[in-house]
Amino acid sequence: MSAIKIDPEFKALIPQLSDEEYEQLEANLKAEGCRDPLVVWEGALIDGHNRYKICNENGISFEKINKRFADRSEAIEWIIRNQFGRRNLDNYQRTKLALRLEEAIAARAKAHVVEGGRAGGKGPQNSANPLPPIETREEIAKLAGVSRDTVDKVKQIEKDAPKEIKDLLTKGQISINKAHQSVKKNKKPQDQKPRKAKKSAIPTVDEIKQDHQRILGNLKSSWAAAPKAIREEFLAWVEKTKNSTCD
Repeated sequence: MSAIKIDPEFKALIPQLSDEEYEQLEANLKAEGCRDPLVVWEGALIDGHNRYKICNENGISFEKINKRFADRSEAIEWIIRNQFGRRNLDNYQRTKLALRLEEAIAARAKAHVVEGGRAGGKGPQNSANPLPPIETREEIAKLAGVSRDTVDKVKQIEKDAPKEIKDLLTKGQISINKAHQSVKKNKKPQDQKPRKAKKSAIPTVDEIKQDHQRILGNLKSSWAAAPKAIREEFLAWVEKTKNSTCD
């Protein structure tokens, strides 16, 4: 029998058993043998990591079956979906696993839109084999069996929460809502731009000089462009009023 490879990425997708669960599995395997075959893809184990370890440590024989997938991403999706059907996972574990498929689901949604555009330019409903539209967040929520709001919260927790918070969630010692509230409370705005100092209401000497030069320049330009009659009328008005006083 060829050796089975342990792929670290594949193994990390399998939620860890509690000590009690592991001990119970070990007792069952010793008493009844390994009844379910291990599953491998291209020599790498994709289902049965705990059984494989226990069987090797205790000399218990096992069978294996080979799965065929188009690529690694398809194998990862199978591992995740398989966990949902075989393990009693809580909402945090389920959502965290489902989020691993976000990129694949988003790519599938995009492909549906593109295929719909090719089938007449007005959407998949005009195709002979219509592809239903996919909303990525809705699909993740459906897969995990949670609300879209929970998906958003877990996504932010995975991005911003410290390891201590994630450990508490994994152990079931804190709720998703409380973890999310903690993240929001402690999160510092990363892209907040520093405020510019307010400009003083009192202009500086240099600013007054610059404004004066600007005004003179504007007057010269306007005077040069004004018709001769307008300039003569303005000069006459200045001569008439220069000696007058204001009431």
